[in-house]
Amino acid sequence: MSSSTLPTRFFRDSSVWLLASFTGLAAIHLSLASKANDGSLLSSSIVYWIAIASMLWSKKKTLSFKSSFFGGGLGILILSLVLVKSSFMQGYDPFLRILPLFSMIGLGLLASGVTGLGQFWKELSILSFLTPPPSVLEQVINTSPVTAKFSTALLWYAGFPVTRENQFILIPNGGVEVYSGCSGVDTMLHLLGLSAVFVALFPTSKLQKLVLPLLAIGIAFVVNGVRVSLMAALSEPTNKAMFEYWHKGDGSLLFSMISVVLLATYCYFISMPERSVAYAPPLNEAAEDPNLADSSPYTEV
Repeated sequence: MSSSTLPTRFFRDSSVWLLASFTGLAAIHLSLASKANDGSLLSSSIVYWIAIASMLWSKKKTLSFKSSFFGGGLGILILSLVLVKSSFMQGYDPFLRILPLFSMIGLGLLASGVTGLGQFWKELSILSFLTPPPSVLEQVINTSPVTAKFSTALLWYAGFPVTRENQFILIPNGGVEVYSGCSGVDTMLHLLGLSAVFVALFPTSKLQKLVLPLLAIGIAFVVNGVRVSLMAALSEPTNKAMFEYWHKGDGSLLFSMISVVLLATYCYFISMPERSVAYAPPLNEAAEDPNLADSSPYTEV
């Protein structure tokens, strides 16, 4: 084969075009997410795109690229809408959460058609965790009352003179209201998505697949409850600067980081391979091999 034919085959290979399209869409989305002033969205997007790329790479030899006229046309239409919408986006836009899912659906249809879209179900499932806007989800799943009770209990056990009225946590000369934005739903969704990524990328047992998402939600709830307790304890007017730091400043990001570290630590331990055990030959094997027989720990009687 002459070297002059290599570029032609390279550009005719559909997988190359799909890889280039995937990389371009990921770059567009991450660039827009970085301008949205939403650290949680950006960090989640980076993790999801890397996870999707790893999953696709691991099964690249088993993917079927047999698209149809209808599937390919529909895929091109969806990707065109994504690109047009992206060109008009400035700052935060709810479409940023849907863009990766639409991009994956469009690429899947373009690569394998409607019938072959099922081979990307894991990737689509993971990206679905990025789709729900936390502000909307907080209205549907309101954990504020439970968070208020939990944070009040923490303060009471810590020795604070605390009382609670519905979603208000009251201390002498101060208090906070646990509204939907402080309920921790955003962190729960973030950790739940990370647990889904781990289950998709690493081998886990059926029990671990069940426990890990529940643990992710539990960690997010407990850490957020501690954060709310801290803000209630600092709610006196003399602590206004400290309150703002832990409420909207870098302190709030620290608690999100703690949640991720706790989940990552658990994932690390369950993914550790079992310790290797030194090989001990069977007795019959040792009897047949004179070298092994000499080193046998058993005494002949």
